[in-house]
Amino acid sequence: RPKLIVEVGTLAGYSSLYMAKKLLELDEEEGIQASEGMSKVITIEKDWLWWIVANRFVYQAADGTPELQGRVAVWLGDAIRKFSEIPPNSIDLLFLDGKPSEYLEYLKAAESRLAPGALIVADNAGIFSEGGLKEYLAYVRGETAAPGTFEGSRLVDTTLEWRDDVKDGIEVTEFA
Repeated sequence: RPKLIVEVGTLAGYSSLYMAKKLLELDEEEGIQASEGMSKVITIEKDWLWWIVANRFVYQAADGTPELQGRVAVWLGDAIRKFSEIPPNSIDLLFLDGKPSEYLEYLKAAESRLAPGALIVADNAGIFSEGGLKEYLAYVRGETAAPGTFEGSRLVDTTLEWRDDVKDGIEVTEFA
């Protein structure tokens, strides 16, 4: 069960809220109370307009589901710089959902913050596999990363969220 999920690329905050809701369900199944260190999601957005939208969306969601209050933190800024505010070895799940051509930079900046065995999930790895994600995929699949950096990586087939007829995928990587 992840204690800390970090998302890069917030947009309106839907993914963050979905992950927070799943964390809430896991915490409830295990009988974990907020005072005992609930699981959290930090989402980082560099566009201030989307940051405002996401904060409003998170606020409204927490108003309707009070248990979500305090589970999602929406940070404004460049993720590469913001990672320094996260303690080392604390990220259990890193969800890359920003600009695909920047995923490799984000991952390298976050590596010291990843907990052993952390999962890295890169969105849109199917449609951008030959374009903006080529270097990222080579890195996480062990072609250019230092030996032993990752336990493994694989593409999980999906479709685009809004088009069932367009194939896509997420790359799921386990950090060593």
